[in-house]
Amino acid sequence: MITKSLNKEIDMEMVNRSAATVLLLCLSSMLIASEAYTPIAYGTKSRGMGSVGIANVQGAESGFSNPALLAFTDGNEVSSGGTYTKNDVNADIGIVIYTLNGNVIRSDYTSSESTLSPYLCANYHITDTISIGAGVTDYLLKNRLYTTTGTFDIEIGKTRVSLPVSYRLYGFSMGATLIYERMRYETDNGGIVDDDSSGDFGYEIGMGYRFQDLGLIVAIDYRSEIEHMFSDADNINSVSELGVGVSWTLFSTPHQVALEYKRLDSSNVYTDTSTQLTTQDQDVFAVGYMYDAEIWQFRTGYKYVSAFYDDDLFGGVMDFGMPFATTSHYTLGGSYMFLEGFSADLAIVYATYEHKKTVDGLGSLYSVENDPLSLSVGVNYRF
Repeated sequence: MITKSLNKEIDMEMVNRSAATVLLLCLSSMLIASEAYTPIAYGTKSRGMGSVGIANVQGAESGFSNPALLAFTDGNEVSSGGTYTKNDVNADIGIVIYTLNGNVIRSDYTSSESTLSPYLCANYHITDTISIGAGVTDYLLKNRLYTTTGTFDIEIGKTRVSLPVSYRLYGFSMGATLIYERMRYETDNGGIVDDDSSGDFGYEIGMGYRFQDLGLIVAIDYRSEIEHMFSDADNINSVSELGVGVSWTLFSTPHQVALEYKRLDSSNVYTDTSTQLTTQDQDVFAVGYMYDAEIWQFRTGYKYVSAFYDDDLFGGVMDFGMPFATTSHYTLGGSYMFLEGFSADLAIVYATYEHKKTVDGLGSLYSVENDPLSLSVGVNYRF
């Protein structure tokens, strides 16, 4: 995406291919832990509670987080909503010069872009022990770079369709989800890549156990790697995820707490590439709290995401061109039941990230600060 210029000749075909790889890598679906360009969670309830969802039941939204929990839901439900995100980026790369598709990137700038990410999900109990669901999410990911000759806009749209099924036997539940994803990519100013990925399939499996008398649920969830194939760039793979979680309703009170941990394996992020990129696995920690007054709920939480790359020049280039690795996420949310069966959800997420580094051998300090703020709204009908 971004290549470093040191006053020497560079093969532009190689530059453009490397640029496409890094651009797509930045926004590949493995970055679900981010907040600037992909949601930390899909549903509004989960977003308001620090993104936890592996072990706490959240109605139809549970199909996004752990299919095993659908069998623990009360009744059937349809949920719909969306997330509006405003992302503010401040960048300063000192004396280091970068070029993007032949345009010199300004050494410092402030950018503010907005996106809207809708979702729709549902669950249905076929029997007392078997439940099925469906979920669709679609969102537009955007960034704008400022060059000496104008602006360079980058847009990625990604659609995900998930079909979960769950089976419960007493306190034990297991589930599986078939996942389909498709990414579309557009750039202006002579765009490096304008392409769609081929249809990409993956799966998710989960298990959970509910200790009814204790108000305790423990669960585990695994999501497979998904390969995204582009004709104009190298293949970009979403990484596999393994997560564990626990939720506890304290002594049958209105108070619920939830904890979860995920490990994102980035060893196969890209394949068949001429671009040598250094990546590392991500650790994700989340904690959430909910006060349940039946007719209304209050939620809050915190999520931490470790860096996706080693702390080297590549990390800085990723930061500057497509800042995505927000590390700390602070959330607030709530729900209110207006009529029997009808309720609405609200969530606010503020994420922060700042990266500063002195480039070895150049004595140049760059810094990138990324502070997205998002508002999510959802409506639910239970029957």
